Amino acid sequence: MLREIRQHKKCFPLLRLITVIASIGILATITISQVAASWQKSCDQVAKVSLRNAAVAQEAYYSDMNTYAGRTRDSTSRGYTPLEGVTLNIIARSNSQYNMTAVHTSGTKTWTLTGPGGNIQ
Repeated sequence: MLREIRQHKKCFPLLRLITVIASIGILATITISQVAASWQKSCDQVAKVSLRNAAVAQEAYYSDMNTYAGRTRDSTSRGYTPLEGVTLNIIARSNSQYNMTAVHTSGTKTWTLTGPGGNIQ
């Protein structure tokens, strides 16, 4: 009988250890998924900021050339700085309007802007 009690006492710390390890695993899984979602949101915001900067460069280009830039390279000469991981596309442009998109390689959203004076969507 005494032997059974001693074996039972040794089993209790093992069960406690298994419970703690399982709890840590569950918490780690939740935390990792939250960090991944936050990372994607921040990458989406980086693309949005890049699009805003490109719009400012488009207006500077228009001020100098009386037309909007049709290439990203033309925007960089007017102050646009490409951000790492962001792809900026100038879809269409004319003397009075432009349409651009921006997306981050790690993001989930493609932002669009029709300018001048348009809202980023």
